[in-house]
Amino acid sequence: MSHRSFFEVAAISRAEPRDLDAICEIEHRCFLGPTAYSEDVLRGLLLSDNADCLVLRHRGKIAAFAILVCSSEALRADIETIDVDPAFRGRGFARQLLVAVEQCAELRKMREIELEVACSNSAAFRLYQSAGFTVRARLVRYYRFLHHGTHDAYRMIKVLSPDARCRS
Repeated sequence: MSHRSFFEVAAISRAEPRDLDAICEIEHRCFLGPTAYSEDVLRGLLLSDNADCLVLRHRGKIAAFAILVCSSEALRADIETIDVDPAFRGRGFARQLLVAVEQCAELRKMREIELEVACSNSAAFRLYQSAGFTVRARLVRYYRFLHHGTHDAYRMIKVLSPDARCRS
Protein backbone atom coordinates (compact mmCIF):
# COMPACT_ATOMS: atom_id res chain seq x y z
CA MET A 1 0.00 0.00 0.00
CA SER A 2 1.42 3.35 -0.94
CA HIS A 3 0.89 6.53 1.07
CA ARG A 4 1.39 10.02 -0.25
CA SER A 5 3.51 12.08 2.13
CA PHE A 6 2.09 15.29 3.55
CA PHE A 7 4.53 17.30 1.44
CA GLU A 8 5.42 16.28 -2.07
CA VAL A 9 8.97 16.86 -3.19
CA ALA A 10 9.38 20.24 -4.82
CA ALA A 11 12.21 22.65 -5.51
CA ILE A 12 11.95 26.33 -4.62
CA SER A 13 14.18 28.91 -6.27
CA ARG A 14 14.25 32.58 -7.12
CA ALA A 15 12.17 33.36 -10.19
CA GLU A 16 13.99 34.46 -13.30
CA PRO A 17 12.66 36.62 -16.13
CA ARG A 18 12.15 33.47 -18.25
CA ASP A 19 9.62 32.28 -15.62
CA LEU A 20 7.29 35.24 -16.22
CA ASP A 21 4.98 33.47 -18.70
CA ALA A 22 4.39 30.54 -16.32
CA ILE A 23 3.85 32.94 -13.39
CA CYS A 24 1.26 34.90 -15.42
CA GLU A 25 -0.54 31.70 -16.42
CA ILE A 26 -0.80 30.56 -12.79
CA GLU A 27 -1.93 34.01 -11.67
CA HIS A 28 -4.76 33.96 -14.21
CA ARG A 29 -5.80 30.44 -13.24
CA CYS A 30 -5.94 31.48 -9.58
CA PHE A 31 -7.60 34.88 -10.00
CA LEU A 32 -10.16 35.64 -12.65
CA GLY A 33 -10.63 38.88 -14.55
CA PRO A 34 -9.67 42.13 -12.88
CA THR A 35 -8.54 40.51 -9.62
CA ALA A 36 -5.48 39.01 -11.35
CA TYR A 37 -2.24 40.96 -11.50
CA SER A 38 -1.29 42.07 -15.00
CA GLU A 39 1.85 40.86 -16.73
CA ASP A 40 3.37 44.34 -16.31
CA VAL A 41 2.77 44.34 -12.54
CA LEU A 42 4.19 40.83 -12.18
CA ARG A 43 7.23 41.75 -14.30
CA GLY A 44 7.84 44.82 -12.13
CA LEU A 45 7.68 42.73 -8.96
CA LEU A 46 9.90 40.05 -10.45
CA LEU A 47 12.57 42.62 -11.34
CA SER A 48 12.30 44.76 -8.19
CA ASP A 49 15.25 44.93 -5.80
CA ASN A 50 12.75 45.20 -2.93
CA ALA A 51 10.92 41.99 -3.80
CA ASP A 52 11.64 38.30 -3.62
CA CYS A 53 9.77 36.28 -6.21
CA LEU A 54 10.02 32.55 -5.67
CA VAL A 55 8.85 29.71 -7.86
CA LEU A 56 8.12 26.18 -6.77
CA ARG A 57 8.84 23.51 -9.34
CA HIS A 58 7.30 20.06 -9.18
CA ARG A 59 8.75 17.53 -11.62
CA GLY A 60 10.36 20.40 -13.51
CA LYS A 61 7.15 22.42 -13.98
CA ILE A 62 6.36 25.65 -12.15
CA ALA A 63 3.40 24.71 -9.97
CA ALA A 64 3.29 27.74 -7.66
CA PHE A 65 4.91 31.06 -6.89
CA ALA A 66 5.10 33.63 -4.12
CA ILE A 67 6.05 37.29 -4.02
CA LEU A 68 7.37 39.09 -0.93
CA VAL A 69 7.87 42.86 -0.98
CA CYS A 70 10.19 44.33 1.67
CA SER A 71 10.38 47.81 3.12
CA SER A 72 13.82 48.42 4.61
CA GLU A 73 12.59 51.67 6.20
CA ALA A 74 9.69 49.98 8.03
CA LEU A 75 11.53 46.66 8.47
CA ARG A 76 8.31 45.02 7.32
CA ALA A 77 7.75 42.52 4.55
CA ASP A 78 4.43 42.11 2.77
CA ILE A 79 3.36 38.86 1.18
CA GLU A 80 1.95 40.18 -2.06
CA THR A 81 0.67 36.79 -3.19
CA ILE A 82 1.08 33.06 -2.90
CA ASP A 83 -0.43 31.33 -5.93
CA VAL A 84 -0.70 27.58 -6.38
CA ASP A 85 -1.91 26.32 -9.73
CA PRO A 86 -5.33 24.73 -9.06
CA ALA A 87 -4.04 21.46 -10.57
CA PHE A 88 -1.40 21.27 -7.82
CA ARG A 89 -3.40 22.27 -4.74
CA GLY A 90 -3.58 20.09 -1.64
CA ARG A 91 0.06 19.03 -1.80
CA GLY A 92 1.54 21.40 0.79
CA PHE A 93 3.08 23.73 -1.80
CA ALA A 94 1.60 26.92 -0.31
CA ARG A 95 3.03 26.01 3.11
CA GLN A 96 6.44 25.33 1.57
CA LEU A 97 6.40 28.73 -0.15
CA LEU A 98 5.24 30.42 3.06
CA VAL A 99 8.25 28.98 4.91
CA ALA A 100 10.55 30.11 2.09
CA VAL A 101 9.24 33.70 2.01
CA GLU A 102 9.59 33.89 5.78
CA GLN A 103 13.23 32.87 5.39
CA CYS A 104 13.68 35.60 2.76
CA ALA A 105 12.23 38.16 5.17
CA GLU A 106 14.59 37.00 7.89
CA LEU A 107 17.59 37.25 5.56
CA ARG A 108 16.56 40.84 4.79
CA LYS A 109 16.37 41.48 8.56
CA MET A 110 12.65 42.29 8.53
CA ARG A 111 10.88 42.53 11.89
CA GLU A 112 7.46 41.40 10.73
CA ILE A 113 5.52 40.00 7.81
CA GLU A 114 2.10 41.28 6.85
CA LEU A 115 -0.50 40.03 4.38
CA GLU A 116 -4.12 40.45 3.39
CA VAL A 117 -6.41 37.51 2.79
CA ALA A 118 -10.03 37.49 1.64
CA CYS A 119 -12.34 36.86 4.59
CA SER A 120 -13.97 34.02 2.67
CA ASN A 121 -10.69 32.26 1.77
CA SER A 122 -10.82 29.87 4.71
CA ALA A 123 -8.08 27.53 3.45
CA ALA A 124 -5.53 30.37 3.17
CA PHE A 125 -6.70 31.88 6.47
CA ARG A 126 -6.14 28.54 8.26
CA LEU A 127 -2.71 28.17 6.64
CA TYR A 128 -1.60 31.60 7.83
CA GLN A 129 -3.01 31.07 11.33
CA SER A 130 -1.21 27.73 11.64
CA ALA A 131 2.04 29.46 10.61
CA GLY A 132 1.73 31.99 13.45
CA PHE A 133 -0.01 34.90 11.74
CA THR A 134 -2.66 36.75 13.74
CA VAL A 135 -5.45 39.05 12.60
CA ARG A 136 -4.59 42.70 13.02
CA ALA A 137 -7.74 44.12 11.39
CA ARG A 138 -10.75 43.38 9.25
CA LEU A 139 -10.64 45.58 6.16
CA VAL A 140 -14.15 46.32 4.92
CA ARG A 141 -14.37 46.75 1.12
CA TYR A 142 -10.59 46.27 0.83
CA TYR A 143 -10.82 44.66 -2.60
CA ARG A 144 -12.17 46.75 -5.45
CA PHE A 145 -13.47 43.64 -7.21
CA LEU A 146 -14.95 40.51 -5.68
CA HIS A 147 -12.16 38.35 -4.29
CA HIS A 148 -13.27 34.83 -3.34
CA GLY A 149 -16.83 36.17 -3.28
CA THR A 150 -16.15 39.15 -1.00
CA HIS A 151 -14.69 42.65 -0.95
CA ASP A 152 -13.50 42.26 2.67
CA ALA A 153 -10.11 41.06 3.85
CA TYR A 154 -8.24 40.30 7.02
CA ARG A 155 -4.88 41.98 7.55
CA MET A 156 -2.68 39.43 9.26
CA ILE A 157 0.75 39.86 10.80
CA LYS A 158 3.56 37.71 12.09
CA VAL A 159 6.34 39.15 14.22
CA LEU A 160 9.60 37.46 13.36
CA SER A 161 11.86 36.08 16.04
CA PRO A 162 14.69 38.46 17.03
CA ASP A 163 16.98 35.42 17.05
CA ALA A 164 16.18 34.68 13.41
CA ARG A 165 17.00 38.27 12.41
CA CYS A 166 20.39 38.10 14.14
CA ARG A 167 21.62 35.05 12.20
CA SER A 168 24.30 35.73 9.63
